Amino acid sequence: LGILLNRSSDLSFVNEDTFLWNLFTTRRSIFAPMVPRTFIFPSLVNEEESNTIKSELKKLFKKAGVKHGFYNVEMYFTHKKELFVIEINPRQGGHLIPQFIKLQTGVDCNKLLVTTAVGDYDYYHTVLKKDLESNLVTLHVVIPEFTGQLNRIKISPEIEKYISETHLRENVSQVSRCTNGTHWIAYVTLRFPNRETQLKYSGEKIDKCITADIKDRQIPIVDCSMSYKLLYNFMTGDAYGFFVPKLSKVSRTPEDYAAQLAAYCTIAYDLDDNNQIKGMIAGYTHNLRIKDWSYAAEFYVNSDHRNKGLGEELFKAYIDYCKSIHLKGVWLTVREDNTKAQKLYLKLGFVFDETYNENGFLKMDLRL
Repeated sequence: LGILLNRSSDLSFVNEDTFLWNLFTTRRSIFAPMVPRTFIFPSLVNEEESNTIKSELKKLFKKAGVKHGFYNVEMYFTHKKELFVIEINPRQGGHLIPQFIKLQTGVDCNKLLVTTAVGDYDYYHTVLKKDLESNLVTLHVVIPEFTGQLNRIKISPEIEKYISETHLRENVSQVSRCTNGTHWIAYVTLRFPNRETQLKYSGEKIDKCITADIKDRQIPIVDCSMSYKLLYNFMTGDAYGFFVPKLSKVSRTPEDYAAQLAAYCTIAYDLDDNNQIKGMIAGYTHNLRIKDWSYAAEFYVNSDHRNKGLGEELFKAYIDYCKSIHLKGVWLTVREDNTKAQKLYLKLGFVFDETYNENGFLKMDLRL
């Protein structure tokens, strides 16, 4: 529901006419929008939405002829309040979801599934008769935002008192920036005394309170996986003049900016500890003007992070990427009076193209 795709996820147990369910809301990661990061139980949907979900799922299960089992359902409500079911899978959900549900409701999903599958309905009838617990539980998945060496999981003192369990993945040292749900580092389960406190620590705040401390961070090369929010902060701040590609009729909205980057450019960038862009290089890695060469279109380092070697790191990362996809070289243009930038490019191995000088700009090439 919105940019982060805060989609409701449902784990249902179906047995003939009985329909048990555990509805919760998943919050997605800002830097990896398709990766579920925080599971909030019970769900944030209202009673009307809850009834709609239950009614529609019953219809779907009946039409499919489903009579038994656990099913993980991914869905969301559109802006018109219409329910959209993305997928239904015959599984209990990943990320320790059965243990998470047991902590919230007191129901052992694994026991319920196995016993009913072999014809033993004692536990099933016990569940039907009992008043289920309704604890306020949040499961937070710690995922790496950078590639590098994992140092430790940092937990803020203000949230520590709500943590009931931390499960650290075994033998984790070198980590890669998360691109899918398998790249988790740790699971942190939290229990809260009231809904207000749960919501306070289950949004973006939890990302700052529970973090992965990663040393020797590498600069990522991506095709624009950054969030609109990061791009917006970057383009409206110190680097407002940074715009790729330079198309005169393209709107400067964050969405259009991100779409243009994703469609045309490869990006090397670095973020600070607050997830703000320190610097970026963007270029056309399949440049039609000079076949099999990359055109480094834009290069910028925010003023607070200059003179620290970041520009050189960014360019080295970009050059290494161009080598990895077997390009013949990288070229760029630089203002004739920008001797500081020229010095950096010469250090990286670029040479001047003596035949080029257009409107005060020089061309420099680097053969790979």
